[in-house]
Amino acid sequence: MIRPLHDRCTTAKAGRILTIRPHHDLQAADSRQAATDPDLQNDYRRRRPMAERAVT
Repeated sequence: MIRPLHDRCTTAKAGRILTIRPHHDLQAADSRQAATDPDLQNDYRRRRPMAERAVT
């Protein structure tokens, strides 16, 4: 098998292993919704912990 980009991807002798968890698609969808839904963002801003407000 020819892997022309392999040398650019990793320096590990055994290559790289990428593990995708069973709920990856659900987590990605939730992240996209949180980033684009103004109602969800406003609700989060109202309810997030005070410590986080002090940091941001």
